[in-house]
Amino acid sequence: MKKYGYLLLACAMLGQPMASLAVELNEAITIENNANETTEGQLVSDTNEIDLFSSDLLESTNQSGKEITTETNNRSEIIDSTTSQGVRENDELKWGTASVVVEGNKVIVSEGTISNEKPSKVKKAQIIEFGDNVKFPNDSSNLFQDLEKLNSFIGMNKIDTSNVTNMSYMFNSCKQLESLDLSNFNTTNVTNMNSMFSDSDKLKSLDLLNFNTANVKYMNNMFAYCYALSDINLSSFNTSNVESMGRMFSDCSVLFHLDLSSFDTLNADTSDMLNGYGGDEVEVKALTLGPKTSLKKSQLGNYNSGNSYTGMWINLAGGSEETPLGDNIWTSEEFMTNYDGSKDADTYIWLKNAASPGTTVNYEDEAGTSISDSEKFEGNVGTDYTSKAKEIPGYTLKEVAGKESGRLTYKEDVVTYVYTKNPVASPGVNVSYVDTKGTKLVDDVLLTGNEGDDYTAEQKTIEDYTFKEVKGEVSGKLTNELLEVTFVYTKEESGENNGNNGNNGNNGNNGNNGSNGNNGSNTNNGNDTNDVGSHKKTNKEDVKTLPQTNEQSSIWLSLVGIIVLFGGLVTRRKYL
Repeated sequence: MKKYGYLLLACAMLGQPMASLAVELNEAITIENNANETTEGQLVSDTNEIDLFSSDLLESTNQSGKEITTETNNRSEIIDSTTSQGVRENDELKWGTASVVVEGNKVIVSEGTISNEKPSKVKKAQIIEFGDNVKFPNDSSNLFQDLEKLNSFIGMNKIDTSNVTNMSYMFNSCKQLESLDLSNFNTTNVTNMNSMFSDSDKLKSLDLLNFNTANVKYMNNMFAYCYALSDINLSSFNTSNVESMGRMFSDCSVLFHLDLSSFDTLNADTSDMLNGYGGDEVEVKALTLGPKTSLKKSQLGNYNSGNSYTGMWINLAGGSEETPLGDNIWTSEEFMTNYDGSKDADTYIWLKNAASPGTTVNYEDEAGTSISDSEKFEGNVGTDYTSKAKEIPGYTLKEVAGKESGRLTYKEDVVTYVYTKNPVASPGVNVSYVDTKGTKLVDDVLLTGNEGDDYTAEQKTIEDYTFKEVKGEVSGKLTNELLEVTFVYTKEESGENNGNNGNNGNNGNNGNNGSNGNNGSNTNNGNDTNDVGSHKKTNKEDVKTLPQTNEQSSIWLSLVGIIVLFGGLVTRRKYL
């Protein structure tokens, strides 16, 4: 179309009447457009070119003092005839299959699925409002990328994202966007979130609380270069299937507290994950890591310690940011190398310059008794110390309780070297066995061993003697002196017999409970007692009793004897 502009200019210079020229030019444009089937956008663009050259023409004509009123009116008619075929404000557009209505600096989207190809009016919008029944496509990568004038969304909670699998670069380079609430996004099927929010310079607030990232594999540069992002809650993130997180938080220069305690990075490539925080210096002041967080491939820059901080990190260990109680005090390089999630999971903060209570070193035996003077290391928190065992005569080092070397902390730490006493023969314990007069009953026993050994003296059973008491400690520990333990016994008294071979026997034959003859056992003496056990004395005249069994037997035997004797005498006399 430039050729028509040049033609106008040439005609003006030659004095060609403008009215006739405009009619001819309009016919020429119409014929060429029909022949080439020029699109609506091209037609508007060509008309703008006509406008450019026509303006030059008008300026030239004015300078020559020629009358151009008629020509100008005809030029306006030409432009109107072309722009009437373009898109006017408030006209309805399509974004994918969704309807778009433009209202000033706002576009309203409804009813349909939007696409990655954005209409020009959307690219210039400051506000995008979503109405009902709007869906995001399966591949939503770059969906809002480079909308540099966009400063807010309305109705993001209405969008259906259930079919989306790719959200990479979705909000990349939204330079004016300050706040974004995606808490209602359905991300169940998403696998790619690379650079999703990267380069959004002014993004301060980002709500991802309900993000389901169980199927996500890629998170490279996800928040990189979000220079204004100061806080973000990632507690809902499940990163067990993520393969790559390279530069995920690179140059987030005011992200002062980053909680990655829910992150599983054991199998992920975390190269430079934290590299470049604030350029060469890290700005994050509190970093929370979990049991499955591994950052060995990441880089954490040093921070500007100034006069207030040491340049190192310390874990809280149940303490506060004002008084952390942890023992892990590391430089940034040591932090990335030494951190082991299985035992070091915690929140780590910048270490301030502060005096430490110090570390005390004690030297004790196994009983906890001090055997050498204690030592103490003093200085600021983070100051290195190294303790060592002493050579103590008569003792051998057994173990160490506490950290032999490390850095001074906010609490008073103790290192204890525990020693065992070297073996020294003891004189032992002499154990003797005597009667009440001190006469030795059996041989003494000497218990031997080393000083400090346990001993126990044994009480013996000695015939005809009864144990009475013990003098000295029956059990204890051997010392450097001879100990004495004495068991004292009393002699047992033997019983006396009143009868021949009998115990407490009777001399007579008539004891009620005794036995006949001299061999009775436990019988009464004489005829005057009925019951020895009751210690009662009873006279025969006072008590009438029936003949006892033994008495009846004696009478009958006597009668039988008399009869036999009498019979024998009679028989003998007869034969005589």
